[in-house]
Amino acid sequence: MNRDTRHNKAMDSTLGRPLSRQAARGSLPNRRRSAIARTALTYFSDLSPCTYFAGRHPVLLAVGWLQRDREYPVGNPGPHVYERLKEYQNRSWQPGVFLGGHVCDLCTYEGFYSHKNIVVPGRDVTYVAPEGIVHYVGCHQYLPPLEFSKALVSAPPAGSPEYFAVLHANGWSPAVARASVVDPKWRRRFQVEAILKARGEAIAANIEAFRETHGALPAEVADAVDLVEDVPWQLKAEGSEYRLTACSTIDGVRVSRSPGRRMWSSSYDAA
Repeated sequence: MNRDTRHNKAMDSTLGRPLSRQAARGSLPNRRRSAIARTALTYFSDLSPCTYFAGRHPVLLAVGWLQRDREYPVGNPGPHVYERLKEYQNRSWQPGVFLGGHVCDLCTYEGFYSHKNIVVPGRDVTYVAPEGIVHYVGCHQYLPPLEFSKALVSAPPAGSPEYFAVLHANGWSPAVARASVVDPKWRRRFQVEAILKARGEAIAANIEAFRETHGALPAEVADAVDLVEDVPWQLKAEGSEYRLTACSTIDGVRVSRSPGRRMWSSSYDAA
């Protein structure tokens, strides 16, 4: 594998500004509040101790905590590593709940948004990576350390009893490293949120097609697409851009696609 290094300064946009470093941490919200706070990703060099997580726990080694203006190794770890990363992205245990996330600042324009982490048990060690590592490998040619890739490929399936058994053997308390139990109401809310965002992207594509054809934004969503659903969508022009918003009153979930960077934010009604 080719282990070149890449410097990210050339990827900087002259229009970009540093993102806020504020992060919201805590349990699931018990009042209406924004569930997304975009922050700059904290930087850790590969295989250095990761001190991002509060509390007492076994040593975590950082992998893939990339940041603009920092060099990183470039190469191709192979499709087996990439596919396993995607599996872990969807099923990995989370060492904490974070009501916030960050946007990839290696991207010139619309960066990948991530808010979860990937925890990989190795031999007498635990590795932790931001879920954005999947994006870094697929889009920015990031090459993870070989020892991490070997541990990832040989580790048990994420979330399985064997997965947690290895974490416990590595020093994690069974009271901490365990399968999460999500309240059914919140599980429903998360599902509705994902569906609304997927629908919103399809609606946004029709709005863009309308603008390309007519040279202007539609007055309302219905001018661009015929909606077949029970959730109302609102279109609000903001200069040459627009904000797209929907609210499921039954489930208490509200999503909004912001203008400019065109990323999603979410909020929830009081539980």
